[in-house]
Amino acid sequence: MGDFAITKRKGLIVYFRSRRVARTIAHLGHLLYVSQHDHYLVLYVNERDAQEVRQKILAMKAVRKVVDSRLADLDPTVSDLESTGIYKKHDEDENK
Repeated sequence: MGDFAITKRKGLIVYFRSRRVARTIAHLGHLLYVSQHDHYLVLYVNERDAQEVRQKILAMKAVRKVVDSRLADLDPTVSDLESTGIYKKHDEDENK
């Protein structure tokens, strides 16, 4: 049996002006989602290649900006958002 290591991945959210650039960006990583209406896409790349891929994407003329995905920063065990301070209960919540 061989040793298998999980490759660390990083999500990049790319905002673009033209949808044609999505085809070019798809060759740089795993294209997960393209929003036709809001002009953004979600791309996953190897963590060690993330900076290099980011620079290649930013060099494209049709790209407005590139943002790191915050999914890795979320705590998957949180069940009560109010106790963590993320969500504050409002009066409207009690009326439902």
